[in-house]
Amino acid sequence: MRRCVQPGPPRVAAVEVVPCAATPVRVALPEGAGLLDALGAWMQAEECDGAMLTLRDVPVAGLCYVLPAPSASPDFAAYYSEDHRLEGPGFIRAGQLTLGWRDGAPFAHCHGLFEDAAGRLSCGHLRVESCVLGRGAAASGHALQGAAFEAVPCRETGFVLLTPTFRREVAANAVVAKLSPNVDVGAALVDIARQAGLREARVCGLGSLVGAEFADGQRLDRFETEFFFGASRLTEAGARLEVTIVEAGGRRVSGVLAPGQNAVLMTVEALVLAGPTVPG
Repeated sequence: MRRCVQPGPPRVAAVEVVPCAATPVRVALPEGAGLLDALGAWMQAEECDGAMLTLRDVPVAGLCYVLPAPSASPDFAAYYSEDHRLEGPGFIRAGQLTLGWRDGAPFAHCHGLFEDAAGRLSCGHLRVESCVLGRGAAASGHALQGAAFEAVPCRETGFVLLTPTFRREVAANAVVAKLSPNVDVGAALVDIARQAGLREARVCGLGSLVGAEFADGQRLDRFETEFFFGASRLTEAGARLEVTIVEAGGRRVSGVLAPGQNAVLMTVEALVLAGPTVPG
């Protein structure tokens, strides 16, 4: 399993987990609004602590995204490319979004698959504040109570990363988790489900890997990547993790990760909850 040396000392806890209550939701998003503004207003109106949301066929009037890229500074093991813009009407065809908090204000982290007006597809890290919604936009997923993703400086990577934090006691039916660099993503998620008492679980979320190895033999050689989960399941026998992932330079692959072969690059944010796999 490939690994990546980070500029700072490893975190004391390589896997951080907080129980939560996860409630299915569908969020209507107003035309012309910014995605972050709309989701922040919804989160505050519903008085939830956060959300893990799926974006599918979301119309947009425009957006900006970046690709993973080599770092020009020793302060980071990897960084972001220049901005790429989708001007005019298009879609977020698929994606996962973590909705949390930074400095007391709503904050979101999103990786997605984008389609422009000519039908061209691209994949990357959405600059959520840049995304203007089109008519009929909506997101679905789970509202979270009892735990929140808070943006916290990470000495290991040099980035500010969303990290699960305890908010209050709830009747938990799920857990939120953060995986740190060089953790085996599949093994860690299976262990999280086991410790939560879930013999069968599904997982939602996003993050980055040190390259990628797939069950069908495909491989991403560049170590700078970003991904989001599709339909993925965890059982006592192991993890079946379906991802869409993009590497530095823009090459994109969708498929099932090979077990035991994929380490976290910077972070993985995940919601693990009971039940059979459903489409992401």
